[in-house]
Amino acid sequence: AFSNMDKQLLHYLQERTKASNKKKLDITHQQIADELHTHREVISRLLRTMEQKNLLLLGRNNIELI
Repeated sequence: AFSNMDKQLLHYLQERTKASNKKKLDITHQQIADELHTHREVISRLLRTMEQKNLLLLGRNNIELI
């Protein structure tokens, strides 16, 4: 089950990838947290969960949607 922040984060990532026309975003967890007005720890935890569900791949300062 997705929480509201999960949905917001996924939507944010999808919109960012659409805007850049790339599947890989060069962005830090802190930058995402700042834009979504939340804590970096929350974003990092949600991204790890999404990675475990095979929705994305996490790299150093980048995120790739699958």
